[in-house]
Amino acid sequence: MSAPPRDAPTSILGALRFIGPGLILTASIVGSGELIVTPKLAGEVGFDLLWLIIAGCVVKVFVQIEIGRFTLAQQKTSLEAFDEVPGPRWRVSWLVWLWLLMYLCAISQVGGIVGGVAETLAAGGNTNSFQELLPNREGVSFETGVKLDFLDRKVTGTISYFDTTDKNRAVTDSSAFNINTRDINGLGPRDPGFDANNLAANTSRGDTVAVGEYNSKGWDGEIILSPGRGFQATLSAAFVDAQVIDDPNPSLVGSRQGGFAKHSFGTVLSYRFPNGTLKGLSVGGGYRYTSDRYLSRVRQFTTVVGSPFVDYWQPPAKSLSFFSKYTFKVARREAWVQFNADNLLKTTRYINETSFTNLTIYGIDTPVVWRVTTGVRF
Repeated sequence: MSAPPRDAPTSILGALRFIGPGLILTASIVGSGELIVTPKLAGEVGFDLLWLIIAGCVVKVFVQIEIGRFTLAQQKTSLEAFDEVPGPRWRVSWLVWLWLLMYLCAISQVGGIVGGVAETLAAGGNTNSFQELLPNREGVSFETGVKLDFLDRKVTGTISYFDTTDKNRAVTDSSAFNINTRDINGLGPRDPGFDANNLAANTSRGDTVAVGEYNSKGWDGEIILSPGRGFQATLSAAFVDAQVIDDPNPSLVGSRQGGFAKHSFGTVLSYRFPNGTLKGLSVGGGYRYTSDRYLSRVRQFTTVVGSPFVDYWQPPAKSLSFFSKYTFKVARREAWVQFNADNLLKTTRYINETSFTNLTIYGIDTPVVWRVTTGVRF
């Protein structure tokens, strides 16, 4: 028989006696789905299952409210209520068995969360191929800027200065020994007697290492001109000085690494027809220039100790795009059709491939991309 209901506590000390069990009950219900499962599902399938989340939220409210009302009114637990639902029975109602299945799934879900947290805490940082823990990455960053607003917002924008220093960056050193590196006697880098000057032919090289300090500083800015009558122009520029300031390899100090371009410029022009036959039509285009950028530094022959380094650079890149968008009404809803033509200059894309002897840079001519999209705003 169920215990008779008790009066609500009237003192603070009496209320505190119920906080502990309440927190445990709340933690067992809220958290795993909202914080883990839902974001993971969204990352995998995007908006395709958004309807399921909406339906679940709506149904969940009414089901929990009615179960709570039934429990208070009938003085029965929710499982006792489930057992009275008509339908197939095997000792208990089919709904109780369904609840048990969901409970077992919830236990496995909580176990996954606990395991993920434990794995994160145990990871601690980056490791190399020998599973040796590398020093933790550190960094100091400073940024300041001003916001521009002139002529009744006809000229707006931002100009900022930044200075960032990274320490113990985990990067791949193509010349470093790894767990599969062998000398001519078949010994590995951690074996006594390993001969670093006489490596086996075509042996593996390259491993993750934590290296010195890297600094990047510079200016970036964006100016938006809106003189009116549907015209708008956006001008942007960035100047970056990025280089190694401390490294175990003295030859790298002062080199520009990390894939940063020295400078880049861009502009976007657009015009929206305010009235007349072409009202609702917007046209525009953009151009961007990026200077050469450092790709990689590897030894000319990775199997030869003391082989000279070779720097690989990506040439300057230029890109040009065009777009047009027409907005109209469909059943009092805003709809649009948009046309885009990207990569009109057929920018060359560069990829690199490391072999046992050197690193090769391939330039691939990319095609012009044409796109037509349409939509309705609800």
